[in-house]
Amino acid sequence: MNDYSSIAKTLSESLRLRVPPIAVCFTDKPPEKVPASTQPAAAGCVFWERGAQSAFEHRNDEQL
Repeated sequence: MNDYSSIAKTLSESLRLRVPPIAVCFTDKPPEKVPASTQPAAAGCVFWERGAQSAFEHRNDEQL
């Protein structure tokens, strides 16, 4: 398994990011121990903003 915290730290320091990087994963089944999103959104960019705050699982039918 990857050390995502270490990868995020390296990216943040190397690129001098103001906010931590986020990751996107496309899978056939939700990842274990990752909570589902609790609110639909009118635009996909909302999920990018939420992803900067915490990890969550999102299904295509949750976008309005």
